[in-house]
Amino acid sequence: MGKTLAEKILSQKSASDARAGDIVIAQVDLVFAQDTTGPLTIRQFQACGFERLADPEKTFLFLDHAAPSPNRQISNDHMLLHQFARQTGCLIYNVGDGVCHQIVAESLAKPGDVIVGADSHTVTAGGLGAFATGMGSSDVAIAFGLGKTWFRVPESIKIVVSGKFPLVLGLKISSFTLSGLLAPMALHTKRWSSAAMERTI
Repeated sequence: MGKTLAEKILSQKSASDARAGDIVIAQVDLVFAQDTTGPLTIRQFQACGFERLADPEKTFLFLDHAAPSPNRQISNDHMLLHQFARQTGCLIYNVGDGVCHQIVAESLAKPGDVIVGADSHTVTAGGLGAFATGMGSSDVAIAFGLGKTWFRVPESIKIVVSGKFPLVLGLKISSFTLSGLLAPMALHTKRWSSAAMERTI
């Protein structure tokens, strides 16, 4: 049986025969944090004893979620991120440059990349043929320092949607509805009709 895109990318980046459910350690092509997750990431990086980034040119910080700064604490966090960027040589996007996951998707991600970010929307880059996932600040700190991290190779779920959708049913609502209907890891193939979706909205 063939491999999914995630299996292919993680096989290549881990130099293994990665299959769904496996735990692999894979090289990271791009790693980032933003201004609400970055301070904890930096503190974890320092607490681990790292003195330098694995690859400053693949490490990004974004000042975008609390921008402009609404209070003194966030201003201090922004200064911490700037200081870290100066010390380590990582790349920083400033207030007004754009939102991290959008910049990653539009300008930085490439097909076949492994991308981790301390942001839940990191997965956006998956639409460009990358393997992209959000992680907690501690895991991102490890990727900052080692240039690699662990992954559980994801399973795939086949979804077949049939029928005619009402005009008021948008793609986002359909996606949220399907997400709510699917119990995590519970099924491999399931058929849903538009009528079933209408009843759940």
